Amino acid sequence: AQKVIPEFEKETGIKVEIDMLQYMRMHEKELLEMTKPVGDYDVISLVCMWKTEYVVKGLLAELAPFFANPALSDPYYDQEDIVLPYLATSGMVGGPKGYLPGPGASVYGIPFGSETSILAYRKDLFDKYGLTAPDNYDELLDAAKFFAEQVPGMYGLTIRGAAGHQAGHSWLNFAAPFEAKVFDEFWQPAFQKEPSLEVLRYMKKFVETGPPGIPAFGFDGMINAFLQEKAAMFLDATAIFGMARDPKLSKIVGKVAYAVHPKHRRRAGETGGFSIAIPANARNKEAAFL
Repeated sequence: AQKVIPEFEKETGIKVEIDMLQYMRMHEKELLEMTKPVGDYDVISLVCMWKTEYVVKGLLAELAPFFANPALSDPYYDQEDIVLPYLATSGMVGGPKGYLPGPGASVYGIPFGSETSILAYRKDLFDKYGLTAPDNYDELLDAAKFFAEQVPGMYGLTIRGAAGHQAGHSWLNFAAPFEAKVFDEFWQPAFQKEPSLEVLRYMKKFVETGPPGIPAFGFDGMINAFLQEKAAMFLDATAIFGMARDPKLSKIVGKVAYAVHPKHRRRAGETGGFSIAIPANARNKEAAFL
Protein backbone atom coordinates (compact mmCIF):
# COMPACT_ATOMS: atom_id res chain seq x y z
CA ALA A 1 0.00 0.00 0.00
CA GLN A 2 2.83 2.39 0.79
CA LYS A 3 4.17 2.06 -2.75
CA VAL A 4 1.05 3.63 -4.28
CA ILE A 5 0.86 6.57 -1.86
CA PRO A 6 3.01 8.93 -3.99
CA GLU A 7 0.76 8.30 -6.99
CA PHE A 8 -2.36 8.82 -4.86
CA GLU A 9 -0.97 12.08 -3.47
CA LYS A 10 -0.14 13.29 -6.97
CA GLU A 11 -3.61 12.51 -8.34
CA THR A 12 -5.63 13.87 -5.42
CA GLY A 13 -3.45 16.51 -3.80
CA ILE A 14 -4.08 14.78 -0.48
CA LYS A 15 -1.13 14.39 1.87
CA VAL A 16 -1.05 10.94 3.50
CA GLU A 17 0.53 10.31 6.90
CA ILE A 18 0.89 6.75 8.25
CA ASP A 19 1.27 5.52 11.81
CA MET A 20 2.57 1.94 11.92
CA LEU A 21 1.88 -0.18 15.01
CA GLN A 22 2.33 -3.82 15.96
CA TYR A 23 -1.12 -5.25 15.32
CA MET A 24 -1.79 -6.35 18.90
CA ARG A 25 -1.36 -2.69 19.97
CA MET A 26 -3.71 -1.32 17.31
CA HIS A 27 -6.91 -2.21 19.15
CA GLU A 28 -6.18 -0.07 22.21
CA LYS A 29 -4.96 2.84 20.09
CA GLU A 30 -7.94 2.72 17.76
CA LEU A 31 -10.49 2.60 20.57
CA LEU A 32 -8.83 5.62 22.16
CA GLU A 33 -8.92 7.62 18.93
CA MET A 34 -12.39 6.59 17.77
CA THR A 35 -14.07 7.48 21.06
CA LYS A 36 -12.93 11.11 20.82
CA PRO A 37 -15.39 13.70 19.45
CA VAL A 38 -13.10 13.98 16.41
CA GLY A 39 -10.35 11.46 15.82
CA ASP A 40 -6.88 11.89 14.38
CA TYR A 41 -7.31 9.07 11.85
CA ASP A 42 -9.33 9.13 8.63
CA VAL A 43 -8.57 5.50 7.76
CA ILE A 44 -7.75 2.59 10.04
CA SER A 45 -6.69 -1.00 9.54
CA LEU A 46 -8.40 -3.50 11.82
CA VAL A 47 -8.27 -7.22 12.52
CA CYS A 48 -11.51 -9.00 11.64
CA MET A 49 -12.22 -10.02 15.24
CA TRP A 50 -12.69 -6.35 16.22
CA LYS A 51 -15.21 -5.36 13.55
CA THR A 52 -18.43 -6.19 15.41
CA GLU A 53 -17.26 -4.48 18.59
CA TYR A 54 -16.43 -1.32 16.66
CA VAL A 55 -19.76 -1.25 14.81
CA VAL A 56 -21.87 -1.98 17.90
CA LYS A 57 -20.13 0.94 19.63
CA GLY A 58 -20.87 3.19 16.64
CA LEU A 59 -17.21 3.71 15.81
CA LEU A 60 -17.17 2.89 12.06
CA ALA A 61 -18.85 4.55 9.08
CA GLU A 62 -21.02 2.35 6.87
CA LEU A 63 -19.51 2.32 3.37
CA ALA A 64 -22.66 1.93 1.22
CA PRO A 65 -23.32 5.71 0.96
CA PHE A 66 -19.79 6.25 -0.32
CA PHE A 67 -20.09 3.51 -2.93
CA ALA A 68 -23.39 5.05 -4.05
CA ASN A 69 -21.80 8.47 -4.60
CA PRO A 70 -20.54 8.65 -8.23
CA ALA A 71 -18.26 11.54 -7.31
CA LEU A 72 -16.36 9.26 -4.94
CA SER A 73 -16.70 5.69 -6.16
CA ASP A 74 -14.52 4.13 -8.84
CA PRO A 75 -16.69 2.80 -11.70
CA TYR A 76 -14.19 -0.02 -12.24
CA TYR A 77 -14.42 -1.17 -8.62
CA ASP A 78 -16.84 -4.09 -8.37
CA GLN A 79 -17.45 -5.39 -4.87
CA GLU A 80 -18.62 -8.70 -6.32
CA ASP A 81 -15.05 -9.31 -7.49
CA ILE A 82 -14.06 -9.81 -3.86
CA VAL A 83 -14.26 -13.37 -2.56
CA LEU A 84 -17.37 -13.27 -0.35
CA PRO A 85 -15.86 -15.04 2.70
CA TYR A 86 -13.04 -12.48 2.70
CA LEU A 87 -15.45 -9.55 2.47
CA ALA A 88 -17.79 -11.05 5.05
CA THR A 89 -15.04 -11.91 7.51
CA SER A 90 -13.20 -8.63 7.19
CA GLY A 91 -15.93 -6.03 6.95
CA MET A 92 -19.56 -7.17 7.09
CA VAL A 93 -21.55 -6.63 10.29
CA GLY A 94 -25.23 -6.96 11.18
CA GLY A 95 -26.20 -10.22 9.51
CA PRO A 96 -26.86 -13.60 11.16
CA LYS A 97 -25.19 -13.81 14.58
CA GLY A 98 -24.20 -10.18 14.07
CA TYR A 99 -21.18 -10.82 11.90
CA LEU A 100 -22.12 -13.11 9.00
CA PRO A 101 -23.35 -12.21 5.49
CA GLY A 102 -27.09 -12.30 4.96
CA PRO A 103 -30.18 -10.24 5.87
CA GLY A 104 -29.26 -7.11 7.79
CA ALA A 105 -25.56 -7.19 6.94
CA SER A 106 -23.79 -4.00 5.89
CA VAL A 107 -20.23 -3.36 4.75
CA TYR A 108 -18.00 -1.38 7.11
CA GLY A 109 -14.59 -2.52 5.91
CA ILE A 110 -12.80 -3.69 2.78
CA PRO A 111 -10.38 -6.66 2.84
CA PHE A 112 -6.78 -5.55 3.20
CA GLY A 113 -4.52 -8.51 3.77
CA SER A 114 -7.11 -11.27 3.99
CA GLU A 115 -5.88 -14.82 4.29
CA THR A 116 -6.98 -18.38 4.77
CA SER A 117 -5.40 -21.46 6.31
CA ILE A 118 -3.11 -23.66 4.25
CA LEU A 119 -1.01 -26.74 4.93
CA ALA A 120 2.64 -26.23 4.02
CA TYR A 121 4.95 -29.20 4.26
CA ARG A 122 8.54 -30.16 3.52
CA LYS A 123 8.15 -31.90 0.18
CA ASP A 124 11.78 -32.96 0.15
CA LEU A 125 11.33 -34.83 3.43
CA PHE A 126 7.95 -36.27 2.52
CA ASP A 127 9.45 -37.59 -0.73
CA LYS A 128 12.51 -38.94 1.05
CA TYR A 129 10.42 -40.99 3.47
CA GLY A 130 7.69 -41.99 1.02
CA LEU A 131 4.95 -39.90 2.64
CA THR A 132 2.03 -38.07 1.03
CA ALA A 133 0.44 -34.82 2.13
CA PRO A 134 -2.05 -35.43 4.98
CA ASP A 135 -5.66 -35.22 3.82
CA ASN A 136 -7.28 -35.50 7.25
CA TYR A 137 -6.38 -34.83 10.86
CA ASP A 138 -5.52 -38.42 11.70
CA GLU A 139 -3.04 -38.49 8.82
CA LEU A 140 -1.73 -35.11 9.98
CA LEU A 141 -1.14 -36.47 13.46
CA ASP A 142 0.47 -39.65 12.11
CA ALA A 143 2.89 -37.55 10.04
CA ALA A 144 3.65 -35.34 13.03
CA LYS A 145 4.46 -38.39 15.17
CA PHE A 146 6.63 -39.87 12.41
CA PHE A 147 8.89 -36.83 12.13
CA ALA A 148 9.10 -36.32 15.90
CA GLU A 149 9.97 -39.97 16.56
CA GLN A 150 11.86 -41.10 13.45
CA VAL A 151 13.77 -38.11 12.05
CA PRO A 152 16.56 -36.74 14.27
CA GLY A 153 16.39 -32.99 14.82
CA MET A 154 12.99 -32.68 13.15
CA TYR A 155 9.55 -32.23 14.66
CA GLY A 156 5.99 -32.51 13.36
CA LEU A 157 3.55 -29.62 13.11
CA THR A 158 4.35 -26.12 14.35
CA ILE A 159 1.41 -24.21 15.86
CA ARG A 160 0.83 -21.09 17.93
CA GLY A 161 0.61 -21.81 21.66
CA ALA A 162 1.20 -18.63 23.65
CA ALA A 163 -1.52 -17.90 26.20
CA GLY A 164 -4.42 -15.74 25.07
CA HIS A 165 -4.98 -14.72 21.47
CA GLN A 166 -2.30 -16.98 19.98
CA ALA A 167 -3.47 -20.28 21.48
CA GLY A 168 -7.03 -19.16 20.77
CA HIS A 169 -6.07 -18.68 17.15
CA SER A 170 -4.79 -22.26 16.94
CA TRP A 171 -8.03 -23.58 18.43
CA LEU A 172 -10.11 -21.58 15.94
CA ASN A 173 -7.85 -22.71 13.10
CA PHE A 174 -8.73 -26.33 13.87
CA ALA A 175 -12.34 -25.77 14.92
CA ALA A 176 -14.18 -25.66 11.58
CA PRO A 177 -13.14 -29.13 10.31
CA PHE A 178 -14.21 -30.56 13.69
CA GLU A 179 -17.53 -28.65 13.55
CA ALA A 180 -16.58 -27.14 16.91
CA LYS A 181 -18.23 -23.92 18.06
CA VAL A 182 -17.45 -21.23 20.59
CA PHE A 183 -21.19 -20.61 21.06
CA ASP A 184 -24.20 -22.62 19.95
CA GLU A 185 -27.16 -21.21 17.98
CA PHE A 186 -28.65 -19.86 21.22
CA TRP A 187 -25.41 -18.07 22.19
CA GLN A 188 -24.71 -20.56 24.96
CA PRO A 189 -21.03 -21.48 25.49
CA ALA A 190 -20.10 -24.59 23.54
CA PHE A 191 -16.34 -24.66 23.96
CA GLN A 192 -16.54 -26.74 27.15
CA LYS A 193 -18.14 -29.76 25.47
CA GLU A 194 -17.66 -31.98 22.42
CA PRO A 195 -16.52 -31.53 19.71
CA SER A 196 -14.72 -28.46 21.05
CA LEU A 197 -12.87 -30.59 23.59
CA GLU A 198 -11.76 -32.93 20.83
CA VAL A 199 -9.95 -30.00 19.22
CA LEU A 200 -8.02 -29.46 22.44
CA ARG A 201 -7.02 -33.12 22.59
CA TYR A 202 -5.58 -32.91 19.08
CA MET A 203 -3.82 -29.65 19.92
CA LYS A 204 -2.19 -31.33 22.92
CA LYS A 205 -0.88 -34.12 20.68
CA PHE A 206 0.50 -31.59 18.19
CA VAL A 207 2.28 -29.78 21.02
CA GLU A 208 3.79 -33.08 22.18
CA THR A 209 5.12 -33.89 18.69
CA GLY A 210 5.92 -30.32 17.67
CA PRO A 211 9.06 -28.21 18.04
CA PRO A 212 10.14 -27.15 21.55
CA GLY A 213 8.74 -23.80 22.63
CA ILE A 214 5.19 -24.05 21.28
CA PRO A 215 3.65 -22.86 24.60
CA ALA A 216 5.44 -19.55 23.99
CA PHE A 217 4.90 -19.35 20.22
CA GLY A 218 3.07 -16.48 18.63
CA PHE A 219 2.99 -16.11 14.86
CA ASP A 220 6.72 -15.37 14.57
CA GLY A 221 7.86 -18.29 16.70
CA MET A 222 5.46 -20.66 14.97
CA ILE A 223 6.43 -19.76 11.40
CA ASN A 224 10.15 -19.51 12.15
CA ALA A 225 10.18 -23.10 13.42
CA PHE A 226 9.11 -24.14 9.92
CA LEU A 227 11.32 -21.71 8.02
CA GLN A 228 14.39 -22.65 10.09
CA GLU A 229 14.02 -26.42 9.54
CA LYS A 230 12.69 -27.32 12.98
CA ALA A 231 9.25 -28.53 11.88
CA ALA A 232 8.13 -30.55 8.88
CA MET A 233 4.65 -29.02 8.64
CA PHE A 234 2.87 -25.68 9.03
CA LEU A 235 -0.91 -25.21 9.18
CA ASP A 236 -1.73 -21.54 9.41
CA ALA A 237 -2.02 -18.38 7.32
CA THR A 238 -1.24 -18.07 3.62
CA ALA A 239 1.38 -15.49 4.61
CA ILE A 240 3.71 -18.48 4.41
CA PHE A 241 3.75 -18.29 0.60
CA GLY A 242 6.10 -15.34 0.31
CA MET A 243 8.11 -16.01 3.43
CA ALA A 244 9.00 -19.57 2.44
CA ARG A 245 10.47 -18.27 -0.84
CA ASP A 246 12.51 -15.47 0.73
CA PRO A 247 16.13 -16.58 1.27
CA LYS A 248 16.56 -13.83 3.86
CA LEU A 249 13.93 -15.50 6.04
CA SER A 250 13.88 -19.13 4.97
CA LYS A 251 16.31 -22.05 4.93
CA ILE A 252 13.81 -24.14 2.96
CA VAL A 253 13.50 -22.22 -0.30
CA GLY A 254 12.39 -24.62 -3.02
CA LYS A 255 11.62 -27.42 -0.55
CA VAL A 256 7.99 -26.59 0.28
CA ALA A 257 4.71 -27.85 -1.17
CA TYR A 258 1.15 -26.96 -0.22
CA ALA A 259 -2.14 -28.76 0.34
CA VAL A 260 -5.65 -27.78 1.38
CA HIS A 261 -6.52 -27.68 5.07
CA PRO A 262 -6.98 -31.31 6.22
CA LYS A 263 -10.53 -32.47 6.86
CA HIS A 264 -12.02 -34.12 9.92
CA ARG A 265 -15.81 -34.20 10.12
CA ARG A 266 -15.90 -31.90 7.12
CA ARG A 267 -13.58 -30.01 4.79
CA ALA A 268 -13.18 -26.45 6.06
CA GLY A 269 -10.52 -23.91 6.85
CA GLU A 270 -10.02 -20.65 8.68
CA THR A 271 -10.40 -17.23 7.09
CA GLY A 272 -9.18 -14.02 8.68
CA GLY A 273 -6.97 -11.04 8.21
CA PHE A 274 -7.25 -7.28 8.09
CA SER A 275 -9.60 -4.73 6.59
CA ILE A 276 -9.48 -0.98 6.09
CA ALA A 277 -12.31 1.15 7.41
CA ILE A 278 -13.33 4.75 8.04
CA PRO A 279 -13.90 5.85 11.65
CA ALA A 280 -17.27 7.46 12.31
CA ASN A 281 -15.46 10.43 13.87
CA ALA A 282 -13.02 10.94 10.98
CA ARG A 283 -12.50 14.54 9.86
CA ASN A 284 -12.22 13.71 6.17
CA LYS A 285 -14.48 10.76 5.39
CA GLU A 286 -14.91 11.48 1.67
CA ALA A 287 -11.18 11.88 1.15
CA ALA A 288 -10.60 8.72 3.18
CA PHE A 289 -12.94 6.74 0.92
CA LEU A 290 -10.87 7.68 -2.12
